[in-house]
Amino acid sequence: MLYSAQSQATHKTKTRFELGPKYAMLPLQISVVVTFILLLIALVAQFVMQPAFPLFYSLSSGSNQIVPKAWLFLLPGLSLIFNFIHIGAIRLFNLHKLIEKLFSWADLILQIILLLITFRNILIVL
Repeated sequence: MLYSAQSQATHKTKTRFELGPKYAMLPLQISVVVTFILLLIALVAQFVMQPAFPLFYSLSSGSNQIVPKAWLFLLPGLSLIFNFIHIGAIRLFNLHKLIEKLFSWADLILQIILLLITFRNILIVL
């Protein structure tokens, strides 16, 4: 069956996965890229770092501050959780445009903070 030009113009097909509305796309795309960078850094650090490193600086005892290097995946894991929560909230709930923008920018800021914490933890040991 042939479609008329008018019905073809109104028929929209999605060709790719969209993270959210267009006005929230840029910070969400950047935050997903930052998450993949965090995962890559943690994976590379697994092969480069020593078997244990200090993570909990607020503890008084030095032996309780040291954790195995598998804990490097804690921050990328948190990053993935934050991405899923924020993208899910934007896609599932009918939120106001301002709230969606705040969710997307808050997600990007959290990702950058986690990236900086990961760099700090790795550079302290190296």
